[in-house]
Amino acid sequence: MVGYRGSFLPADGRVTLPDAVTIELRSYGLAEFGEMAGPTVLRVADDEDFSAYLRDADAARLDGLFAGHLTNRQALVADLAALGGPAERSGPRDRLLIRPDETISTSPTGGAIGRLGEPTADLDRTWREHVSCSGAPCPVCLSAALPERDRADALRERPWLGRYLTAVQALRAADRDGYTVRRVSGFGGRIAPALPWSSSNSSRASRWQRR
Repeated sequence: MVGYRGSFLPADGRVTLPDAVTIELRSYGLAEFGEMAGPTVLRVADDEDFSAYLRDADAARLDGLFAGHLTNRQALVADLAALGGPAERSGPRDRLLIRPDETISTSPTGGAIGRLGEPTADLDRTWREHVSCSGAPCPVCLSAALPERDRADALRERPWLGRYLTAVQALRAADRDGYTVRRVSGFGGRIAPALPWSSSNSSRASRWQRR
């Protein structure tokens, strides 16, 4: 267990960990404004943030232009399980948040799945009930921020979001290693023209050229 100062609840704020490690919290809609001086968590806290996230994803898909605030080595997007990313470890057995009113969720922007003192098995059962009622993975961690139908519809319209997030992760790694990425295959075109331009290839690993 690690203690910290601050709160993860505001969309914009700061949390300080031991050894004076500071994590900035920033709403996604404000991500493009200001520099990232250190580790920065970008969070979808309302429908405007969600729209900004989708605009960035669509721009990358159509034109191959990835937002700089996403590919920055200091950036991390919260609640990816509800944004088209992997959802295998998004339940209460892997992540919990207890609010001051003693309600429990899996995220600061998530709906309540129980109260302090309830067994983990009960929390997990409630979480799975919510998941079974949604057409998209992990409906809980953004349910206090977005209408579920809007979120699920947007993800269904973009089956390639998982590959997009994989590409973003690869671009961050390239930035950390000092590489400049020129293109990502499947976004704005194909590196090999013979490959089909189709979302059916969304599960393939990202390809990029280094300069």
